[in-house]
Amino acid sequence: MLEETDYTQHITSAMNSYNIVVSHRTEANPTDDQKDELARNERHLGLKMQDEGFVAALSAEQKANIEALNISL
Repeated sequence: MLEETDYTQHITSAMNSYNIVVSHRTEANPTDDQKDELARNERHLGLKMQDEGFVAALSAEQKANIEALNISL
């Protein structure tokens, strides 16, 4: 029997990544650290969006916001 995953913590973490991505993408002159952080958080979101259970646990607004970032791995 498979244990059902509680995605609450995953969603909180993903939305933190979302906020970082949005913030750093609008930075006029990002530092190397910000560029690295942006890349890590984009990858995190891209990987999470490949998990069907995670995507199903998102609200419609959360899903649309993340998809609007057009992240590809």
